[in-house]
Amino acid sequence: MSITKDEVLKIAKLAKIALSDKEAESLGQQMAGVIESASLFAKTDLEGIPAQTHGILLSEGMREDVVILSAPREALLKNAPEHDESSFIVPKVLD
Repeated sequence: MSITKDEVLKIAKLAKIALSDKEAESLGQQMAGVIESASLFAKTDLEGIPAQTHGILLSEGMREDVVILSAPREALLKNAPEHDESSFIVPKVLD
């Protein structure tokens, strides 16, 4: 599938992007290549392959949630402009 320079310029106008004629021709060729590559998926035989929503089984990537300290609290608080004994003090942003 080819994309004309006029089609590229129309898309660029909708996206509010300024393109020269040379850029439009180059971009048209690139877009045609992307569409051609994507069309290969339509030719792929998927018979017998179940539909998936994720590339891996989600149970494989999960681990038990364990709470650990990343650094001593005192070390983190010493860099804060304002803090009390256990937390940062931040300016109020909502009334």
